[in-house]
Amino acid sequence: MTATATSRRWGARADAASRPGLLATDVRAVVLSWFAARVVVVATGHLVAFLHHHVPALPSLGLYAWDGTYYRIIAEHGYHAPVLSHDALRFWPLTPMLARAVSVIGLSAGQSLLVVNNAAALVAAFLLVRLARREGWGDAVAERLPWLFALAPPAFVLVLGYSEGVAIALSLAAFLAYRSGRWWWAVPAGVLCGLSRPVGVLLLVPAALEAAAGWRRASRSGRLARVLAVLAPVAGTLLYVGYVAQSFGGAFGLPYRVQSASNLHGHAGSPISTLDHAFRGAANGNLNSALDLPWLALFLVLLVAMTRLLPASYTAWSAVTVVALFTGSSLNSDQRYLWSAFPFVVVAVMLLARRGQLWWAVLSLSTAALIGSALLAFTRFVVP
Repeated sequence: MTATATSRRWGARADAASRPGLLATDVRAVVLSWFAARVVVVATGHLVAFLHHHVPALPSLGLYAWDGTYYRIIAEHGYHAPVLSHDALRFWPLTPMLARAVSVIGLSAGQSLLVVNNAAALVAAFLLVRLARREGWGDAVAERLPWLFALAPPAFVLVLGYSEGVAIALSLAAFLAYRSGRWWWAVPAGVLCGLSRPVGVLLLVPAALEAAAGWRRASRSGRLARVLAVLAPVAGTLLYVGYVAQSFGGAFGLPYRVQSASNLHGHAGSPISTLDHAFRGAANGNLNSALDLPWLALFLVLLVAMTRLLPASYTAWSAVTVVALFTGSSLNSDQRYLWSAFPFVVVAVMLLARRGQLWWAVLSLSTAALIGSALLAFTRFVVP
């Protein structure tokens, strides 16, 4: 489906992006939803701390919970920190690098990490709305997108010391560049995306589809820009993988080998064996597995809907993200990984935007689930 067809489907006006007051409306929705999510997550963290004070046996993890501890140490001491093992190599360097840069203003590495992720989340929400306006998905979708993006259950990681904010903002910047034909801007966005997360390299798939779409009409310099934009995520990934090979020795793909450890993403297996592992875990009372399966089902339904609602590049990127999830033997953190592919949020809003009562019911339920997800993560019951 082309962007024009999608615009007609959702009743968008061609001049939507230029209507008076629209930018102020978008900024207000982005800021309010961003602030609301932080109030909810921080309040949940304080509740857990309060409960821990009265019931010491109950764990209480803070805003550097889980992966945040690694990112904070890397930002402060680098990958060679004595307290880190090779396990830390699975955390890509861009977010801790940005945190270290921000720390020059006098903040600690941990504080800088929180500033980077939260600020990037704000930028990501704004870019998401801008993309909706650019694609002509209509007011109902554009105005609701930042709310579901901020209050979806996996979104609590945007408040922690994680890398999702940076990675999502960069992927949105890249898509905006692809879809508006600004291919030279797509090059740095792609390189940085490849440096942000292990799956950042997958951005080459939508980049290739978008580049091929206008190849015949492009000038020589335009074709060069398209080729570089497609290769950019690969280049960013190779920069980090090459650094690790040079600094730590071993195989060239050491960060990916670390990620495939049995206690993390797991070794490559078939989707059937991965699902079997999840079902067995759920049957044995593993809370992670019990939550992973319904979330995976929801995302697969959204992926099917995406094939008729969004352009092919959005669907392709979301599909390869699902495939990447199945390259391991575990579905751990599947909701966070898949939610980070923003087209899933777009499709969810498209399906709900014109159903007023259902929209508010789902948003309320989503906010409650956000509190529950944060609560389970802060108390160490679930790995986000």
